[in-house]
Amino acid sequence: MSKDFERFVTSWLETFQHLPANTLNWCSIIVGQCIFLPTLIALFTGMSDHTPTVDIVLLVLGLCLLSFFRAVVARDMVGIVLHSLGWFVQVTLFSLILFK
Repeated sequence: MSKDFERFVTSWLETFQHLPANTLNWCSIIVGQCIFLPTLIALFTGMSDHTPTVDIVLLVLGLCLLSFFRAVVARDMVGIVLHSLGWFVQVTLFSLILFK
């Protein structure tokens, strides 16, 4: 490996070690809820009529539900609000697939 790459990896690892767990949790919630955002935008604007398969959407709905219950047990209001919003968006996409 080149020295530049080694320096990059070392600096990235040092930066990553100082991130608090809550920041990583928030980032994972936001990224997880935005999985189908490009698909929803394409559907609503009429750019595409292709939707993800039902099994993928059901898996994401299950993920949202389990994460929501985790947030309720942990009494994490940010998680509760974000997962509720994500559940609404995912159910909207699921209804678009079923009632296409």
